[in-house]
Amino acid sequence: MAQPHGYITVNWIDDILELYSFGPFNDEGMALSYTEMQSKANTRIHELTTWQRLDILSEEALGGPSVMREMGQSYLWCFDHGCNAIATVCSTQLQHSILLNFVKKTQANLKGFDTKQAALLWLQSQNSA
Repeated sequence: MAQPHGYITVNWIDDILELYSFGPFNDEGMALSYTEMQSKANTRIHELTTWQRLDILSEEALGGPSVMREMGQSYLWCFDHGCNAIATVCSTQLQHSILLNFVKKTQANLKGFDTKQAALLWLQSQNSA
């Protein structure tokens, strides 16, 4: 088994699960991060009617195709467990492009942003949508 590369920090801020991703990720690093995200999410989602996720990606927060599929699965897991919107702050144009392709394929309520402030404003608008 390879040494994990890439990691996240994850915390609840009110009803928003906030993740900071630091890469680059390999499969092992993404698997650990996915498990950590689920574990942290599960500490509160049972008490919330709906919740949201905010991802903030470092410039290096990418990985190979299997890593990107696993990241997509983490988004879908959130939607399957009561999340109504995910905002992702991208640091690179490549991250934005990958995110747009995912949204095009899944029609998920997921949107990319250049700043945390813009992402938070959009998430707030999704509560009344």
